[in-house]
Amino acid sequence: MTSGVREPTWQLHDDGGDQWFGFAGVRALLREPDILLVPLPGHTPGQSGIAVRAGARWLLHAGDAYFFHGQLDTPPRMPLVLGIFQRRVDADRAQRVANQERLRQLKAEHGREVVVFNAHDAVDFDRVAGASA
Repeated sequence: MTSGVREPTWQLHDDGGDQWFGFAGVRALLREPDILLVPLPGHTPGQSGIAVRAGARWLLHAGDAYFFHGQLDTPPRMPLVLGIFQRRVDADRAQRVANQERLRQLKAEHGREVVVFNAHDAVDFDRVAGASA
C-alpha cells in the first residue's frame, strides 16, 4: 500500500542554457520564455533567482543571493551583524561575492529593464510593490 505522497523529482542542470543580461545557464521554466531560472550559487550550491517578465521589464527575485538592499549599491553597504551572519551561512563565499557583483552590475547597467529584489529586505519589497502598482 502506498501513502499517496509523491517523492520530489530533481533535475540537475549543467552550465549550459541561455544567456540573460550576462548570466549564464539560464533556463525557461515550464517552457515559458517569460519565467526564467537564473543560477546564483554561493549562499547555497543550488541558489537560483527567478526572473519574470512584467510588461516591458523583468522582475528578478534573487532569493538569498544578497540579504540587504545596500549590498547592490556602489560601494556596497551592509549592517555589520548581518554581514557576519551572511558569511557564516555561505556555502561558497567567492561565488556569493561574485554573484553580488554581477547583480550590482545588472542594476547599474540595466536598472530600467530589470528590477532586482531579494527574499528578506522590506525596503526591496516596498520598492518592488510600488513599481508594480
